[in-house]
Amino acid sequence: MSTSNVPAITIDSTGVTIPETSEILSGALADINAAFGGNLNIENAATPQGVLGTCISENIAAVYAKMAYIVSMFDPATAEGRYQDALARLYFLTRKSATATVVSATCTGSPGETLPSGSLAQDDAGYIYESESDAIYDSDGEATVSFQCQTAGAITCGIGTLTKIYQTVSGWDAITNETAGVVGTDAETRDEFETRRANSVAANANGSTAAIFGAVSSVDDVTDCYVYENDTSSSITVGSTSYSMVPHSVYVAAVGGTDSAVAAAIWSKKGTGCDYNGNTSATVYDSSGYSEPYPAYTVKFMRPASLACKVAVTLTDSSRLPSDIVSKTKTAVLAAFNGTDGGTKARIAKDIYASRFYAGVSSISTAVQVISILVGMTSAIDQTISVGIDQVPTLDESDITVTLA
Repeated sequence: MSTSNVPAITIDSTGVTIPETSEILSGALADINAAFGGNLNIENAATPQGVLGTCISENIAAVYAKMAYIVSMFDPATAEGRYQDALARLYFLTRKSATATVVSATCTGSPGETLPSGSLAQDDAGYIYESESDAIYDSDGEATVSFQCQTAGAITCGIGTLTKIYQTVSGWDAITNETAGVVGTDAETRDEFETRRANSVAANANGSTAAIFGAVSSVDDVTDCYVYENDTSSSITVGSTSYSMVPHSVYVAAVGGTDSAVAAAIWSKKGTGCDYNGNTSATVYDSSGYSEPYPAYTVKFMRPASLACKVAVTLTDSSRLPSDIVSKTKTAVLAAFNGTDGGTKARIAKDIYASRFYAGVSSISTAVQVISILVGMTSAIDQTISVGIDQVPTLDESDITVTLA
């Protein structure tokens, strides 16, 4: 049996090495020349042997590329699609489907009465939102309630757009949202899924912040999560807002998901005798090894307040700029903020940098020249926004200013 002159793919401890296409072509032509007794004109690609050699080398190069691709799919850092799904199954994880937009709204009603979980409101675009937990109107007849869109996906809910009561509830008079919603996501991307897998490798453990993070992040419709612990015997303050944690406690902030599901996930992984922090409570029942009535535990966690952010973009004015440069710039900023551009979205306790928005704005047109991009809360004057552990950042289109100078 003769030996082919086509160089083989190499798989060793350093990874996969694929020959250059030119090397494959040279080997294929050499094989053809040898098969026909030599003396063929293999320098001219237009000859029959040249065409045949080109076709063979292209097919071999395509197969080599597929082999390299398949080998790369065994590495969590590069795996994607069905292969990434398979690796995640080793950690008992499945890719999250699209998540829904969550918005904090102020509901007005009769003082002391309860707005029940599941109450429905409608935004200006016609989307229906459902309240995530019971809420009691205070003495002023107001209650801050978290609503979740019934339609999954990256649906924007701007300031003052959730204003209609969709289904009448006794004692409920009005609703409005003073901050923009936390925009939902489409089906989990490759990078998002890998980040969650990496953060949840301790999901089968108990008593660690990583285990709690993994459990809460896997709850349906949870779009953001943050976990911290106070392992001292004294109260401590944490984060840019100096949030106070009680001694020997765990702090969990979650956006999205039902209160009961989030509480159950926390309880399943927290340490024995651990105290809690937060503004939301739910009852968890321990049915492991017991008959009814089951032992009941009250679990507290944080539903973070909306942190309205502002972004100011200044561009060099030019006749070459698109006529709709202002709207395109706002769209690019929102995409970066919400992570719909494929990058990291603004999250709980994660600083927001003005530099995050440069790439998206610059890619609008070759005529775009960015003078500055600034961010802030009351006004956009800084390079960084420090987000507290009890805050979830939001951005409304009206809080993005675009100036041509």
